[in-house]
Amino acid sequence: MSVATDVLQRRPQAVAMVGLGPSANAFWLEAARWDAMLPWDEVWVVNRAAMAFKHDLAWNMHDLRDLTRNAKAPAERLRLLESTIPVMTVRAYPEFPMAVEYPLKAVMAYIKHDVLSSTPAHMVAYAMMIGVKTIYLYGMDFHYQNLPQAERGGQGMAFLLGVCTALGIDYKIPNTSSLLAANECVLVTHAGGGPQSILRPIYGYTWDGVNGPRDPRVGDGDKVEPGDRQMPVEMSVNNTGHYRLGEAELGDLSPDGSKPLTESATPAVTEELRS
Repeated sequence: MSVATDVLQRRPQAVAMVGLGPSANAFWLEAARWDAMLPWDEVWVVNRAAMAFKHDLAWNMHDLRDLTRNAKAPAERLRLLESTIPVMTVRAYPEFPMAVEYPLKAVMAYIKHDVLSSTPAHMVAYAMMIGVKTIYLYGMDFHYQNLPQAERGGQGMAFLLGVCTALGIDYKIPNTSSLLAANECVLVTHAGGGPQSILRPIYGYTWDGVNGPRDPRVGDGDKVEPGDRQMPVEMSVNNTGHYRLGEAELGDLSPDGSKPLTESATPAVTEELRS
């Protein structure tokens, strides 16, 4: 059986998807607990998260030939050539034996939309198509405390998670992620007892009823506690955040690695590097 056939025939029921945003920390913190009973069947990782986390499938939705010609990524070609784990990508490559071509047409026919504006969106849409029932999302944050500009793709991701809800597919986001404002959630302990609630703030309403109408989900005697918020990003001596836009991949840098490209620029590879 070929690598592609094996991968495309898999039907996991629960998948952990791990990107490279700050909330990826929650993945290893949960997975490394001594009493952890891991609820997922497979782990899918984005780009170079493959170097950090044990996984069953890597995702790299770039042209691997262009990516591995990048002068700032001399080890990428060797890493992909020697990979023993399948890599879902934009097409099959004979020189990269573990590359599996993403079934784009089948995915779009299933979701009946083309809002595939990021690698995480591709992952979620594919999971929907193959029947995954529960998706655990780590490191897929899309905007960060130290950056004024949001990462592209967040709206498409939010749209697809809404489709998941409509289809009865459950998804779970750590409270350190800004995805769907998970980092703004509060924990509510109800005065009358019963299970605690994890709630997002609703625009126009307040928890205490002081500066606006009280959120109807919270009673007078309920205890409201803020979550952990987004994990702080390490700052350098000049107060510049070390986290940057993109999927923490060389593909979103200019060829010399000096700065992120604009949206209109061609990523990663100059003509000199193609020759």
